[in-house]
Amino acid sequence: MSLDENEEDYWGSSRVKNSKKKVNIFDDSVSVELASDLAKFQKSLADDYNDDDNAIGWGDDPVSSSFQSSSSHQSTSRDTVPKTPSAGPSQPKPRFEPQVEPPKRPQPSYMTHSRSRSDVLVGSLGKMSLAKSPSTPDSKGYKMDSEPDLSTVVGTREQSQDSRKPLSSQEQDIQYLKQKLQQAESAIGTAKLKVEETIKRMITGQPYSLEQYRSKAEKLALLDKAIDTHDGNAIIAAIVFMKRTLKDALFNLELLRRPEAVDQYLAYLKAHYNMNEYAHMLEQADAAGNNKNSRGLLNRAEELAMFKYKQAVNVDDPLAKIQRVKGCLQAHFEMTPGLEHDCGLLQQQISLLQRQRPVDVGDEMLEKEGKHMLFRQVPRKASIINMPVITTLYYCCVYHYEEGENLLSSPASIRKEHQLTEKQYVWTAVKARSRLRKWGDIEDMCRTKGFFGTKMRCVIGFDKVASIIYKAEAPPEVLCQYLKLVDDVDKRLELARRMQCHDAVIETFRSQRDRQGLQKYVEALKPNSREWFVANGVLKDQTVKWKT
Repeated sequence: MSLDENEEDYWGSSRVKNSKKKVNIFDDSVSVELASDLAKFQKSLADDYNDDDNAIGWGDDPVSSSFQSSSSHQSTSRDTVPKTPSAGPSQPKPRFEPQVEPPKRPQPSYMTHSRSRSDVLVGSLGKMSLAKSPSTPDSKGYKMDSEPDLSTVVGTREQSQDSRKPLSSQEQDIQYLKQKLQQAESAIGTAKLKVEETIKRMITGQPYSLEQYRSKAEKLALLDKAIDTHDGNAIIAAIVFMKRTLKDALFNLELLRRPEAVDQYLAYLKAHYNMNEYAHMLEQADAAGNNKNSRGLLNRAEELAMFKYKQAVNVDDPLAKIQRVKGCLQAHFEMTPGLEHDCGLLQQQISLLQRQRPVDVGDEMLEKEGKHMLFRQVPRKASIINMPVITTLYYCCVYHYEEGENLLSSPASIRKEHQLTEKQYVWTAVKARSRLRKWGDIEDMCRTKGFFGTKMRCVIGFDKVASIIYKAEAPPEVLCQYLKLVDDVDKRLELARRMQCHDAVIETFRSQRDRQGLQKYVEALKPNSREWFVANGVLKDQTVKWKT
């Protein structure tokens, strides 16, 4: 039997075995190296006979399926140059052109065509490596070209297609920001920057990182350098970093030694409405200021007292507000030197709140019952709780003017308790009684007793009284009564003209014996009116000695 026939029988039997019976590579008699070689060899044969579309010839040229079927039974000799298979006149003669010089040693008999020169991927999950199949000859004999990976080919194709597409402005901005971020990360992560360089980056708006400073000395140096630059943002950044990375006791101790940092931190907390931490920091600063051994010499007692006072009055319930203001007075104002005047004001506020609540509750009941005529004529518009002392006095002058001083609703009691001046009391009382058109009460307030009897006197001035009753639409005779009491003649004439009190104007010209001024005023009056007849009667009066 010839060599060609032996090879054809060998390959024919191999095909039958390959198609009908599979080799058990997990048999105990098969070694690990032999099992690996068999698996790779069977996979290579399956690719050769099942992949008709990718069939290639001896010269690495694709051939048709008819030529492949006709040439599938051809074989090569074990020599270095394979035997050329016989082909028909219509079929091209395959050529074998090796890319390198033929090897000097004989090749294995199972190397029949170049399709078997394929690479397979072997390796672990993390790292993939290219290894030659058992049918691949040694690299010293032939130059092997490894086939590219499918993911590499697809990725390259997609990348080339995406690169040809025009990028939108948003995608360009994203790429630009990614580049800047990579540059910043590489610049920061390369080496640990000095404190001065980090502070410079913070001031100039460049990217920086504070996580590289881990020791207490470095953090304190960062804060001190930020304080030296007098940059508020840099100081706050260093303080917040220290607050996050240091213990509270150590953070408070080191921060209170630097008053500039305390000022910046308190302003930061107040701007961000972190009132709990703000109050805690004020208490720490106040305690440090009262300590003689403290190097900060902080004096935050007044600021802490005002902050506690704002928290105390920020409630709606009057009883709760009274209790809170009392506690704030005892804990902060009375214990702090220099706040004696403020202590008196808080005591007056507490007294006013204690007065307002029972008066308001009692008046509300009278108004609901409807038995009091005054509450029906002048209904209450709002509650007097939490109102200022002047508003409370005005309210009591309207509804409780005639009550005794021993009652909480008495205007005299309010004046005495809160130490109001006479001008404050008279101004408020005149406005309250003019609203009720109680002109007699206003006259009684302006009448005083002396050695020579009673006379009219007002601490706020009769011009102010005239203006108040004029807005309350007082009668002309009442208005004229107070205008005549204005000492300044020019001011009296001005007020009388503006208020159109003709009797006061005519009487002023008569007292000043100004005949020309009165004649000019008569010309401006309506003829045959009451004031016109009164003015003409004064001009004809022979008892008046007019100025020449």
